[in-house]
Amino acid sequence: MEEKVKLPLFDRLLPIAGVSFGLLALFVQGVPDWVKYTASSIGLLLAVAWLFSKVGWVGRAIKFRLFRSRLSKDQAVRLSVLLDEISNHMSYSYTLSPFYVWHSCSNEHSGKLRMNYSYHGAIQNWLNDLKERLGDPRNNTLLLIGSLSKAIFEAARLAEQVERELNGLLLEKGLSESAKRKIQKDWESARGHFNQWIDKWQTLFKEIEKSVKTGGAHYIRPLGMIG
Repeated sequence: MEEKVKLPLFDRLLPIAGVSFGLLALFVQGVPDWVKYTASSIGLLLAVAWLFSKVGWVGRAIKFRLFRSRLSKDQAVRLSVLLDEISNHMSYSYTLSPFYVWHSCSNEHSGKLRMNYSYHGAIQNWLNDLKERLGDPRNNTLLLIGSLSKAIFEAARLAEQVERELNGLLLEKGLSESAKRKIQKDWESARGHFNQWIDKWQTLFKEIEKSVKTGGAHYIRPLGMIG
């Protein structure tokens, strides 16, 4: 049995509104001519807008701006949870963050690791800004999803850089075996935890892209695991 597709509010409301204005212009008696002309013009504009909504970027823009698409309740809850976890996964003090391992090893083995604090800070600020904007009900969530996926993508790329730096550190001849084992253990724990988080983002982004009929989520960046 085919699943019944529920049309978005935009697709259901717009043709009804256009027909209503058209009927008003044609059949309602005793109204001034200017009202009829106005109603017929509005009806025509709505009909054209509905046609444009079926194809092309014009339709997507109309839908996004005039009829805000929303995530499902489940998607919204999962998005909120993942956003709340940003501070931990980007932190220098959370032990299961790849950036904690990076920062810790940099302090313990001074001069042997490159720490791009400014790049990390820029990504962290970007994510925090998006988190704040996504928490504002006045904003259209779907218009921010593309930027959010790019920010998460950059965070994952930076974590990959951390892994390359740590692999280079493990090749240092002066590093003791116990120190190497500790670095490997800490990194494997942080990497696994971070990859789980990235996987949840990837799953959510794919669901959003699949469920959004307006095509506005097609620019979501694919995310890759570390290691």
